[in-house]
Amino acid sequence: MKITLAGGNVIDGYLPSPKGSFYNPLSQDEVREKFIRLGSAVLSEDRLNSLIEKVDNIEKEEDTSRLASLLSHQSEISRRQNVN
Repeated sequence: MKITLAGGNVIDGYLPSPKGSFYNPLSQDEVREKFIRLGSAVLSEDRLNSLIEKVDNIEKEEDTSRLASLLSHQSEISRRQNVN
């Protein structure tokens, strides 16, 4: 990639594997941070943390319907309306 600055200087660089790609994956903490950052627009922090816990322990779940329910934006809206 080359960037030409307003003064005419040129900066070039190469990043063979951008962060988050197959060859340069995000760490578990980075994935969690990204999930919370993006999910917080539609789900509460408690709901997001519950989802993370369920996914981290999914092999222990006999029934994954609770996971599907936690993912539902509509159920979050209903929960918020019942709280108010």
